Amino acid sequence: MTRKLLEFAVLPLTVLACLLFSAPVFGQRATVKPVVQVTVVDSKGKIVGHTLGGVGLNFVRFVNDPFEPTVLLKVNERLIALHVAKNYFFQSQLLFESENCLGNFWVSASFDEDSLLPLVAVGPPGNTLYLSQPNAASRRIALKSLFIAGKCIPNFSSNIEAIPAEPLIDLDTVFTPPFSLRAGP
Repeated sequence: MTRKLLEFAVLPLTVLACLLFSAPVFGQRATVKPVVQVTVVDSKGKIVGHTLGGVGLNFVRFVNDPFEPTVLLKVNERLIALHVAKNYFFQSQLLFESENCLGNFWVSASFDEDSLLPLVAVGPPGNTLYLSQPNAASRRIALKSLFIAGKCIPNFSSNIEAIPAEPLIDLDTVFTPPFSLRAGP
């Protein structure tokens, strides 16, 4: 009889314990507020820019990557759109004729010339911003590696139409990673 009584009491006690211990979780109401503006800041609190939207990196690393914000910067009187990850900037691919992302810098010539913003790429050293050389003619190169989203991707074997690129500035001299987001009202 004691065993039957114990079995009968276990179920209600288990239910009661679940309710008591889960009450704080279910009893709290989440506060949800709209965010009007999101700002990207560096590790020193310096504003990198206000987000315009963003991009996922799935096409780069072939995994479920986070959504990375896009900011506009003014560099030498030019507006530049860049995506910002935790430790680096990126936009387009920086192309190389070597297998290890060394040597001459190139950007794709297949960029739409009607775009309002110039084609830029970010690569080594640091977070150096590269822009296609003004009035440079495109040419076919033997693509063997590319740099995008903070990584060198080796072992390519392709011919591609490209334009020589020149460095503008290492953004690490202006901003200090890691970057984070700050929500405004």
